[in-house]
Parts: sequence; C-alpha cells; structure tokens
Amino acid sequence: MKARLVLCFFLIAFFLPSIPTQAEGPSVGSVTIRSCRILAGGHPDLNSYGAAGGESRLIIDNWNPAGCGFTDNAVMNLSRPTHVESVHLWYNWAAGESSLPYALSGSGRVLRNGQFRRGSCDPYQTAWCEATDMLGMNLAPGSYTFTTARRRVCQNSGSNGMGFIRVTARTGRAGPGAYPGQETIQPSQPATPELATGPATNLALGKPTQQSSTYSGDFPASNGVDGRKDDGSMFHTNNERNPWWQVDLQGNYALSYIMLYNRTGCCAERERTVQLLLSQNGSNWQRIYSHNGTDFRELRVEAGGRQARYVRVQLAEQNYFHLQEVEVYGVPAAGTAAQPFGTQPSQPATPELATGPATNLALGMPTQQSSTYSGDFPASSGVDGRKDDGSMFHTNNERNPWWQVDLEGNYALSYIMLYNRTGCCAERERTVQVLLSQNGSNWQRIYSHNGTDFRELRVEAGGRRARYVRVQLAEQNYFHLQEVEVYGAR
Repeated sequence: MKARLVLCFFLIAFFLPSIPTQAEGPSVGSVTIRSCRILAGGHPDLNSYGAAGGESRLIIDNWNPAGCGFTDNAVMNLSRPTHVESVHLWYNWAAGESSLPYALSGSGRVLRNGQFRRGSCDPYQTAWCEATDMLGMNLAPGSYTFTTARRRVCQNSGSNGMGFIRVTARTGRAGPGAYPGQETIQPSQPATPELATGPATNLALGKPTQQSSTYSGDFPASNGVDGRKDDGSMFHTNNERNPWWQVDLQGNYALSYIMLYNRTGCCAERERTVQLLLSQNGSNWQRIYSHNGTDFRELRVEAGGRQARYVRVQLAEQNYFHLQEVEVYGVPAAGTAAQPFGTQPSQPATPELATGPATNLALGMPTQQSSTYSGDFPASSGVDGRKDDGSMFHTNNERNPWWQVDLEGNYALSYIMLYNRTGCCAERERTVQVLLSQNGSNWQRIYSHNGTDFRELRVEAGGRRARYVRVQLAEQNYFHLQEVEVYGAR
C-alpha cells in the first residue's frame, strides 16, 4: 500500500502541469490523473459487493488508475433484467458547477433526462469528483448510454475509450413486476413513434379518473380533470409507495403533450420524482418521462405522437401525491373514431401537425449567419450532415447572434434538432431560441431555452408552416452549433 501511495504522488507531480483548461477552439486530447484515494484502495462506498437478496451490489466498474482524456458518454451493458440503483462517473467539474445534465438512451431513444450530482472529490485535484445519480430504474437486457452535457468525463484505453462508470444494482428485485406500478424499460422500443395529426385539444377534461388512494373526500381523482387550477380543487392520495393517478380518455389517441399543474400553497417538492406512463389497454404501461428531481409549477411532457387511451402519473418514491390539474393534448389516432364524451371546450390555437413521413429538410440547403468567426466555420457547416466540432457554424461575439436555413419551400414542420458543441463552451447556447418564417421577414418565436446546458435539443414545431428556420441567442455571446436538422413534410 505504501509503495502505491508513493507512486501516486509521483504521478501527480509529473502530470499536474498537463491538466487542461477550457478555452476557445475545437477540443484537443488531454491527460490527467485520477484520485489517489481510489488508487490506494477503491471507493469506500462502492467497493463491497454485498450479498444477494436485496443488497446493493456493484455490477459494472471500468475505473482504473491510468491517466485519462475526455469524453461525453459512458456505456452500461446489462445481460439480464436489472434494477439499477445508482450510477457514478468520474468527471472534471468546472468551478461552481454542482450538477450535470445527462440523457440516458437505449436503441436510439431517450429513456430519461436527469442530473448527476457532484460527489466525493480527489483530495489533491479537487476538480475531479464523482458525478452521481440515484437512478432507481428497472432496465431490460441491452446496451444503454449516458450522454452528458459537457465533454469532461474521464476515459482511456483501459475503459475502451468510454467514460469511467460504476453501476450499483439491487439484487433479487429486477425484472417486470418487481415493483407494483412500474415497468421494465425495453431498449427495443421504436425510436420515433407516429406523430399526431390534426388540431390538438385537451382530451382529459371531464373524463373518468382513478387514483391509488384518496386522502379525503375533498380531493377525489376527478379534481384532476375539472378544468380548475387551484389548490381547492386537486387530487390527493395518501402517503404510500409509488402513489398514482390516471385518466381514461375513452378512446385511442395520438398524443402530442401532457401538462401537469402542481400545487402552489405548499408541498410542491413532493412531485420531484413524478413519472408519466401511457397504456392502450390499462394493463401494459410504457413510461415516457421521469422528472429530474427539481421543483416545478407547470410541467410540459412531450408525448411525440405515441398512441394511448390511458395516461398515468405517479411518483417513484413513497409520499403523498397531488396535482391541481392534468391536461392531455392530442387527436384521434389514425383509423379510429373519437368517442363521444359530452361538450368539448373551444379548441386552443394549435396549428395542424405535419403529416406524412418526416425527413431532414435542412440538409445541404442555403444558410446564413449574422457574422462568421473564421473561414473554418461557415454557416453551411450547420447543414452538412456532420456532428463534430470540426464542422460547425460559429459567429463572432455579438448581441443576439443568429443562424438560419432556407428550406426552399413551405413545409409543415414536426420538430427541429440542435446539436451543440462538445469540445468546450456548450454553455454559450443556454439562451438559444428557435424562430420560424414563411417569407424571411416576419418571424414567430416558437421556443426559448431554459438556461441549462445541452448536448442535443429537440424542439417541437407542432406542424407550423415555414420556409425559413432561424436559431439565435437572447444575449451577447459567440454562437455555434455542430448541426441543425429540420424535420417535416409538405
């Protein structure tokens, strides 16, 4: 042990000048040294495998004592149904950074958007710390990828070029039905379901509802679809494990999005683990969203045209569960007729959604940007099909910099994909906005980002018609993206 500690101090002295700093320009390789604490004996919390029968157990660990460079992803391969309890990456944290957004994906679809939290740090190189999330998910066999918002996850040849990852699971509790009301996520689910067509309306208003329990007669399940958004009319369960509430739409619909309205008087923090599930028969459920652990007043969950009759919201923990209102927007699924259910409210001003197969309309089309940082980063790089920092558009540092593409035709747009820079400086896009125009002069803003870092961002266009698509910042800064994809149909 003493010899390993001596070796550790030697490596720090040798490599410390090589620790990278984040700067303008494409990313370059870097070398750093991981924690001496880990070299000297492993992580104190994760080194024990535990015993079977419900114990926490380390099932994946590719951490190693060699120097490392940077990546923005880590892979988790599961050979059997598993209840994944926690995930730990080794990450180079920026000053003042305490949380790291990530996307968990499998077979081409995003299963969860979450946040890693800053954990135990190297005592000598304090920027190197664990990035930890208590995942708490049942996952089917397959390969899953964690993609982080910043490219600062440790990787080397010892980890096969992938990010350092440790995964703990709880034995004896994996597989379908292991938790009442929770499903095992299948990575083979289709990545892009059929989009909803036609004008969207609130399908949930006045429909039949159920909840796992009722706190009192003042808070029945039906309060969740009575059209009121105040604490005097909310549904409310008892304090129980995974409490849930659901609505029967009385027909099969292609859903656009679901709105959740939280309690305002107190206790909004109880909904931090809210999940959203869909079903066509009330028995087999697909989870499409898990919240990231933050408080919210209103929450919009994109359903992407998935077909369902039943919509369920539930918590991933034991607690009381209450929301003022749940709204479900969509249209009758193709080949089905809407079921009669009384008087409908007036339809919101929601444009017709795009129909037909979606295709990337922007690829190779004419582009412009407000300024050009250098000849290496022209506007055309944003539609060349490449997603790397060597081919991105890049403006000067200016007020409200912008980039746009001319689709050379008027299209009904489904969604827009933005791919951010990975080598550095992704935080510059925190105020990105998306605007549409049919003539290049009159613009409609359809999206403003929420101030967080992102690697990939999908913006729903909801069938709005446009020839020109513009992305811009709402502040003064440099502006750069690797690629912009625009999906829609005539």
